[in-house]
Amino acid sequence: MSACRVCAQLLDDLDRAVCEACAGNGHAAHGTRRTYQDQGCRCALCRAANAAYSAHYREAIHAGRPPLGAHVAGQDGHRVVAALVEDGYTRGAIATALGCQWPRLRVGAVVTQRTLYRLRRLHRVWTT
Repeated sequence: MSACRVCAQLLDDLDRAVCEACAGNGHAAHGTRRTYQDQGCRCALCRAANAAYSAHYREAIHAGRPPLGAHVAGQDGHRVVAALVEDGYTRGAIATALGCQWPRLRVGAVVTQRTLYRLRRLHRVWTT
């Protein structure tokens, strides 16, 4: 059972609960990215759902709107931390304000977009 993205979208509405290619494998719902990832389903509907997600993710990255979990360069995070340290805040205080489990701040070469947003917000709140 193979389908292009358009056919998969049409089939998704009709056949989400039952997948002929994987019937009886104990998969809960087909035509979803979660089934593709977590349960390893490789039916046409699940592959189409994963392909659609991947295409949307790539479009968002190229448009300059990365999702919160996307990895971005850590240089901007380093700059924000350096600015806060220059203003007299300790790295431990920054880590505590960010809600880190340990009062130790480590910003690597890559951070998530969520962490970068949180750092920028903290800088904005503390410096205004």
